[in-house]
Amino acid sequence: MMLLGVLLFAVNDTLGKFLLGTYAVGQLMLVRSVAGLCAMAPFIHR
Repeated sequence: MMLLGVLLFAVNDTLGKFLLGTYAVGQLMLVRSVAGLCAMAPFIHR
């Protein structure tokens, strides 16, 4: 799980830097926050 977490942080950072050339910072933060909420929603619901 630790290795997966570190990998996901690295992928998140890489995609963020890559997408900043195309999208504004606000748009990127909104999409990242919505994706995180969708991933955590089942755990929050419990």
